[in-house]
Amino acid sequence: MVTNDKKLAALLRPSFVKIESVTAFEKWLDRIYAKKLTEQQKNKKQKPLFSLKVEKKPSKASLSPQKEEKQELDGQLEHYHLLFEAKYQQMQKELQAQQKAAPKKRAKKVKLDPFDPPRKVVKAPTEMARWLKAFEEQLEEG
Repeated sequence: MVTNDKKLAALLRPSFVKIESVTAFEKWLDRIYAKKLTEQQKNKKQKPLFSLKVEKKPSKASLSPQKEEKQELDGQLEHYHLLFEAKYQQMQKELQAQQKAAPKKRAKKVKLDPFDPPRKVVKAPTEMARWLKAFEEQLEEG
């Protein structure tokens, strides 16, 4: 992938996509073109048929280059936004599937000492009343 967009590069790195900057890609193209030129000059001493460096002439039909660039950029942003949304939805579905499939953790059982006397279960309408009865029983016993 040839881009100078750091955010796009960061999104593509986990997918093991080779990312290269525009300047590095241009240098690579220049090297390849130079090799082809030297081969052509060795084989045939003629002019090259084409040139990679093309000068763009502004067309008279276009209204303004800024508007075209803005429209192109808007289209690209919309495209990447749709890609992001699709990927996000897929990740949400995978996360929900993992949460459903994951076993629930059980509470650890408290191991009681076998030599301790058995505890009496105190029944009371509220938690405070249960604690109060248990405390009073322990005072009477001991």
